[in-house]
Amino acid sequence: MPDTEHTLRPEYLAVLDELVRWFQSGRLDPEGPRSGDRRQPRGRTHFAEGHLTEDLAAATDPRTGPATAAFLRYEADPLNPGELVEGKDAVVTNRSVDHSALSGTYMIVVRMNGEWRPLWSDCEPFDSGE
Repeated sequence: MPDTEHTLRPEYLAVLDELVRWFQSGRLDPEGPRSGDRRQPRGRTHFAEGHLTEDLAAATDPRTGPATAAFLRYEADPLNPGELVEGKDAVVTNRSVDHSALSGTYMIVVRMNGEWRPLWSDCEPFDSGE
């Protein structure tokens, strides 16, 4: 087989650079891919779980009228495997005109187009009894 010279497109080189930085640092970007950021490998999906710290209203229009609310993400407890602790604050963007949730509701969110969006939520806020 003859030797052939291969050249990579600039966007592939950017992804490779990001992967090298990731391996060197030993961790992923916890905020997930950013909207329009081509350095992030495609197909990487980021999920988070936590609870709303304020009420989340339904959107008035999916494209132009989203609703937002504060969200407290949970992280793995390094001292107690299998348990979660409160982590970083985030903002959830709701683009559904049919879904709303109250403060304290447990929710799973997905990072999409630079926004944390509701993927699933409990029907009622969690009452810890405290």
